[in-house]
Amino acid sequence: MKRFVHEQNLFHYMDLLENECDPARRAQLSELLIKEEDSFGAARFQLMELEQLIYRAVDHVQRQQNVVDALDGASPSAPLARNILQNMQATLDILRQRLRQLRDDDQIQ
Repeated sequence: MKRFVHEQNLFHYMDLLENECDPARRAQLSELLIKEEDSFGAARFQLMELEQLIYRAVDHVQRQQNVVDALDGASPSAPLARNILQNMQATLDILRQRLRQLRDDDQIQ
């Protein structure tokens, strides 16, 4: 929904700028357009950063899974390694949930 609002605001300000002759009003509309673009860009940037964080987290979870598999319960460290893996997986789930939420809220793909 937010993406739609941002896009509509951008189109509206561009349309107004196209037909505005008053320099003061044009400056005001330009400022509003820039603020709207910045806001829209910030949401996209946040989404990209979260996607990168998830990508790295998936790699870390896989490496920790390899550690757990290598220990195979025979080591006294195996329960700790499993606990760390569970925590990492829970964190990854939270990150993925936040990504879905951002995409649903902002309709940003």
